[in-house]
Amino acid sequence: EPLHCLVNNAGVFDMSGAYAKTKDGHEQHYGTNYLAPALLSLLLMPSLKRAGTPQAPARVVFVCSKLHEFSSGLQLDDLAFERRRYGARAAYAQSKLAELLFVRELER
Repeated sequence: EPLHCLVNNAGVFDMSGAYAKTKDGHEQHYGTNYLAPALLSLLLMPSLKRAGTPQAPARVVFVCSKLHEFSSGLQLDDLAFERRRYGARAAYAQSKLAELLFVRELER
């Protein structure tokens, strides 16, 4: 079956404020909201490209959040909040900013 559209709508926002990691060891918001959907998109890209045509290109859709605006930027040296104060809202905002930047790059 051709794959014409992928909708990434993963999302976790742990309002308890508790720090948690994914099974892979990533901060939970970053791993769930950004890494997993980005990886899925990249793995399915060959199928999406085969299904698309110049007249009807395949689509990858990410459901984002305006809360990325609360991020002060991606802290590339500490994405997991291991060397800075952890906050669930900051972690969520960072994950959504990463997602948005990935989508912009994917669009090119």
